[in-house]
Amino acid sequence: MHALSAAPGVGHGWVGAWSPGIGDPTALGWITTVAYLLAAVRCWRAAVRARRAGPSAEAKAWAALAAGVLLLGINKQLDLQTALGEVAREGAVVYGLWRFRSAKLAAVIAVAVIGGALSLRGARVARGGTRPLQLAMLGAFLLVCYVVERATSITHLDQMIHRHWSDESFAPALEIGGIVVTMVGAAASLRGAGAGR
Repeated sequence: MHALSAAPGVGHGWVGAWSPGIGDPTALGWITTVAYLLAAVRCWRAAVRARRAGPSAEAKAWAALAAGVLLLGINKQLDLQTALGEVAREGAVVYGLWRFRSAKLAAVIAVAVIGGALSLRGARVARGGTRPLQLAMLGAFLLVCYVVERATSITHLDQMIHRHWSDESFAPALEIGGIVVTMVGAAASLRGAGAGR
């Protein structure tokens, strides 16, 4: 543990510098959390509506969106990605890897590859789906971009690559934009269901 305590950014929390608590107690943080939860409810309702027509890829896609958005909403306040980042950082420090840019870059690339794979899968499903699902998948893609952007901040890789745009303005806009687009897609699906009755 002595090696860890000497590592930059490692504190005295449950996991490195992280401890359970409210991650973003600001007004914008709570608004964003509520927006995630509302989007998750709408996506779930769209999944239920699609399932009534019979098992389909669209129903599964809406259910997956509901689960993903709900997890992001919970994570917004619990800040679990920081805990995960601390676990990775502590492991890398123990093995003497954290000082190397390549270790941080590998972590970001892993997040980007997973996000890219999910986005490609979503694009395939959306291609054969309704326009509301396509719109919601676009919102999900924006949220994946937000998660990748946050990964660069957590690893401090953003400082290494001398990023010139402001994280303070860009990241929240990307996150809120993704939530809104996903919610609009789900709402459009539900409106279509109402019109079809």
